[in-house]
Amino acid sequence: MRILPFLFILISVLQLKASPTRQVYFSAALKAIPDLIVQARFNAANKVLAEAREADPENRAVDYLAAATLCMDLFVHAEEEAFETGLPAIEAYLERIEELPETEPWRNVFLGELKVALAVLHAKFKNNLKGGWQFYQAYGLLEENQQRFPSFVPGCLSFGVLQAALGSLPEDYRSIAALLGLAGDVDEGMRMLRKAYWRTTASEELGFLRNYYGFIYSFVNFQLFSAHEISPQSLNLPLKHEGFLVYLQALLEADRGQVSMAVQLLKNRNRFQGEKPFYYLSYLLGKYALSSDPELAHQNFRSFLARPGNNAYKKSTYRYLVWYHVLQDKPEKVEEYRQKILKEGNTALGADKQALLEAKAGFNFTLVKGRLYFDGGQYQKALESLDQQGLEVCCPEQAERIEWHYRKGRIYQEMEEPVKAVKAFEKAVQYPEAAPSYALANSYLQLGYLYTGQKRDKEAREVYKKVLKLKGFPFSEGLHQKAKVALSRQTKP
Repeated sequence: MRILPFLFILISVLQLKASPTRQVYFSAALKAIPDLIVQARFNAANKVLAEAREADPENRAVDYLAAATLCMDLFVHAEEEAFETGLPAIEAYLERIEELPETEPWRNVFLGELKVALAVLHAKFKNNLKGGWQFYQAYGLLEENQQRFPSFVPGCLSFGVLQAALGSLPEDYRSIAALLGLAGDVDEGMRMLRKAYWRTTASEELGFLRNYYGFIYSFVNFQLFSAHEISPQSLNLPLKHEGFLVYLQALLEADRGQVSMAVQLLKNRNRFQGEKPFYYLSYLLGKYALSSDPELAHQNFRSFLARPGNNAYKKSTYRYLVWYHVLQDKPEKVEEYRQKILKEGNTALGADKQALLEAKAGFNFTLVKGRLYFDGGQYQKALESLDQQGLEVCCPEQAERIEWHYRKGRIYQEMEEPVKAVKAFEKAVQYPEAAPSYALANSYLQLGYLYTGQKRDKEAREVYKKVLKLKGFPFSEGLHQKAKVALSRQTKP
């Protein structure tokens, strides 16, 4: 019987020799992949990955990067049918990564990040239960990794994103998360993101992740705080190529009133041969150029509509084409595109929902022109446009009056006249029975920011809470998130 233990050992050794070793190794070629993803060069990334897989078929870094490339490609370019087709490949990559030993710190980071990506894709296509399950699994994997490998920089960044996201949830969602054992803290999450990014910049081993981590760090900062001090530009990340960095910098520039800079960034971006265009950037360029260069905007909107097989932002693009024809004083074209909004595209996204709401209500030319001039940074012209007819004449409906006061508040904010801005926003929220809308909720949110700046903390808390009570309108989730972050900071010692 003594021979049995020997046989078991011999069989185990033979199995180890026969089975290839699962490993994680970032070759020089693989280290180029994160930058290719950030540049949205998915075809180039896949070519490198195919060569890397042939050279080292058991390297699980290849599986992770292949899955990450596919997830980002699906998010940028695809509709639900393409996602369903690509999902089995992503799941196969996950199964291969799961074969890594649990002593490998990259294992749970790979799995957690990909499950977060799957959660986002499921949410994009309204598979909320599946998305929630993926997010729940991701949290468990990344929390465990952080406990086991607290100094592992990639794990710190990944778990930091979840901490910030969960910490910014409104109370009703946060209570559900707490029941599931999910907890977060915005400040702790941002601390982890900041730490991970700067450690990456100082690390020879992880330096290849700098641009990717810099995008995540600045994107989360902007999404939660509408803050501009952390940006691809401030982090000295490369902005000349088409991709996510120029996309984010353009958003930041437009948000701080530098719309002409956003237009220049998008116009001057380098595009890559052999890659599918990043069509959304054409949409964004059209949106930002509409007031200053209507023909450039029109050209980019037409280009965006010509993209193959995707209905996302279609209604929204027609909405901007309505605005273009408002500027051209062509009411018959306004009606033509209003009908297109009513009949074409889908309403999976907030921008398309907003377009449909406005099309059903009919377009108020005064409000459209005020918004256009505001978006283009022409603040004095925006004020003159709003005041040309006066509130009573141009805005007979309650919703229109709220929008009118809200727009004036935003203009005064950008003109750095906070006293006038407060008065305008206070008039926008004077309709207690008004239906929830973006203009109403954002008026409360902006009042909170202004009250905070005036040290009126109690009043700020009250208006932040009112934001959280307004639901069921396009973009409500983003406003709730910002209000929750602001409120949590107000109540901290």
